[in-house]
Amino acid sequence: MKKILTILFALSTCLLLQAETIEECATRKSEIRLLIGDMFWETLVWHDAPHANTTGWNTEFTEKTHYIWTPHIGLEYQYRWNKWLSFGLQADYQQTFWNSNHTDVIGNVTTTPQTFYNVSILPTVRFTYFHHPYVNLYSSIGLGIDINGGSETDIKGKHTACGAALDIAILGLSAGKDRWFGSVEVGGLSALKNKGTIFMMASRIVTVGVGCRF
Repeated sequence: MKKILTILFALSTCLLLQAETIEECATRKSEIRLLIGDMFWETLVWHDAPHANTTGWNTEFTEKTHYIWTPHIGLEYQYRWNKWLSFGLQADYQQTFWNSNHTDVIGNVTTTPQTFYNVSILPTVRFTYFHHPYVNLYSSIGLGIDINGGSETDIKGKHTACGAALDIAILGLSAGKDRWFGSVEVGGLSALKNKGTIFMMASRIVTVGVGCRF
């Protein structure tokens, strides 16, 4: 994941040679971006854990090991209403894998692959507050739904559940001449269900992307 982020960040930096000006903005109303985001927060929360007693006698326990995380992978469309304001739709996907190792009272170990994923779909609003021949700065907010699923079940025995999703880009930078451009954003993507069940919290802190205006 680090290699992917490094490559996309380098590509975005190369496109800083000259950004789209305000006059050029008016000629192309639509844009589409491919987005890659980090999983830094998840790597802190979901990691190899020591055994947890299931019987209270320290003879039977479960360990969760070998965590693997995909990066956030997203696609976004934006329509430029005017040179300051645009509206769009964003889709995001991420998944986590791990092994659940259960040791019974006589020492037999059973390993079960486990996974969960989040698919978020969010209408977005973007405000571009700074235009410059080399750099455009913006902030955005998105509010939509998140579909959480995987091998585990909730208290009702369901493998899939839906909740509210919120994405905030506190600071965004886009740069690139003519049709092609790169972008870097700092913010967070969160998703939760009613009664406080959290699917994601401040995930995708840094997002890089490449896109095309048309």
